[in-house]
Amino acid sequence: MFARPSTRLRAVPLIALTAVTGAVTMILRYNAPEGSLGGLTDDHFYFVTLGWQMLFGELPDRDYFEPGAPLTLAISAALQTLLGRSIWSEYVFCVAVLAVGSAITFVLAARSSGSILLGLGAFLFQFALLPRLYGYPKIVIYAAAIGALWAWATAPGTRRTWVVAVITAVAFLLRHDHGIFVGFGFLVVLLSMGNMPVGERAKQALIYAVTLVALLTPYLAYLQFNGGIERHFVTTYAWSERDYGRSPRVLPTFERRDVFQDAETDAPASEWWEHAPFAGLSEYSTFWLFWFFMALPVVALLVLLMNPAHGPPDWSQERAKMLAVIAIAAVVDWRFLRGNLAGRLADVSVPMSILAAWVLAKVGAVVLRGRVEIAGRQRPVGSVTRGAIGVVTGVLVLVTALVLVRPFVGALENARATEGLESMRSGAALVTNRLRHTWPLASDESASRTDFALARYLQACTAPTDRVLITEFHPQIAGLAQRAFAAGHVDLRGGGFFGTVSEQELTVQRWQRQSVPLVLGPTSRDYPDWAENLPLVARYLNGAYRNLGEKNVGGFTFLLFERRDARVVRTYAPLGFPCFR
Repeated sequence: MFARPSTRLRAVPLIALTAVTGAVTMILRYNAPEGSLGGLTDDHFYFVTLGWQMLFGELPDRDYFEPGAPLTLAISAALQTLLGRSIWSEYVFCVAVLAVGSAITFVLAARSSGSILLGLGAFLFQFALLPRLYGYPKIVIYAAAIGALWAWATAPGTRRTWVVAVITAVAFLLRHDHGIFVGFGFLVVLLSMGNMPVGERAKQALIYAVTLVALLTPYLAYLQFNGGIERHFVTTYAWSERDYGRSPRVLPTFERRDVFQDAETDAPASEWWEHAPFAGLSEYSTFWLFWFFMALPVVALLVLLMNPAHGPPDWSQERAKMLAVIAIAAVVDWRFLRGNLAGRLADVSVPMSILAAWVLAKVGAVVLRGRVEIAGRQRPVGSVTRGAIGVVTGVLVLVTALVLVRPFVGALENARATEGLESMRSGAALVTNRLRHTWPLASDESASRTDFALARYLQACTAPTDRVLITEFHPQIAGLAQRAFAAGHVDLRGGGFFGTVSEQELTVQRWQRQSVPLVLGPTSRDYPDWAENLPLVARYLNGAYRNLGEKNVGGFTFLLFERRDARVVRTYAPLGFPCFR
């Protein structure tokens, strides 16, 4: 398992398995839509609704707040134009990109470990973590970036520097912090190339920087002419810090809590699993996986310093390559693993899968060969030590595998993989038909469900040119209703940087130019704090709108405001709300 055969001998099976891993991911993830919001989660709707706002003639930064992910939003809008107005357009794209990312992860893990079996293990490990669909940039970008960094380390040159710069620019546009983290990885590789002259390093760094600036100049110019570069980065940074503060990192403790029970990608466990003697391990998955991910970069760095076995001749610059992966793993651990870990553990799966495969290969080499290299000298490892290392490693691998059995088997069941090929084929057809016909909203959806009930209300009682302002975090309502959000905000919760005078004035200015017949505000209990945080916004709301009192739809409680000069033509019978057409 741990020996590395010739690259030429491995080429055919490696290429074949790359295609297989991508296809398996595509099929299984396609057959198991996330959550119950038409195949997407509410967090996913936050980004797609911001992107779909472009379909109403508005542009980010110029007309509405954009949280530092311009390309992600543009892709969501473009998909609706190219593939049709439905959830399916977004869904099939995200699944396909996740499949590409998983295939690249397999190749990188197999390449670093020298083992196709370990590469497959890394693929299964990543799949069992069930990356969220909206997290596709965290999968494909880091997989592509690590591959490009490795190629550059193997043969540094201007053309490969251009490739790294292009990936960095795309990462930055997908979400600003991704570009920063990829750039950090390139810096680590550059500094780790011990055999490269200082002058050549400086040259490549300059080429990288100039290329990156040239690629991003059109975007920066757009920002400058639509609100200003400084304002954009100040507001997006403040937004990210506010978002981070609302779901800060809380170190998990050793308690019985299954991380996947809280995830919207959760799948029902098989009956055999519920009665298995090791089933209880999954209840500690939060604790185990979090600390495993935190420890893995440290362990990998120690292994790299010991260099237990030389890399093969066809995989040069191993230290620089793995230092880059370790650095990226450490920084994404620090930034991504916070708040609701159920939906975030898979965000770091690319570097973690690669490191896990590489560490296992190195540990296997120590156990089998009984030597390490420290400070350039070969040192033997005793039999007792080798045995202890093997036992500890085996236990860690076994526990991690058992922790992930439940979501893995559940994913297979949700995709109907356990029912045969015909069932999978019919399941895929059902998913396609359902998601292609998201609009108009399927009549068989529960009328009492908040999202669909309010989306139906907006579709029935507002014109396609009307806007809606929903102050709380329910982006799926406007998205499912195919209505643009008002005042430049898909949600307008109190506090944070939206409370500055300049931001409030901009919000009101945008609002005044739009047709917004109704507002779904905070609860009566939360309204005083909301109004205190946003006094200018609250003043305009109270002057231009009539408070119809607190309403409750499917558990979502809110104050309903009706514009004073809007013409009510009827009452929407299912909810008893005013109808404006």
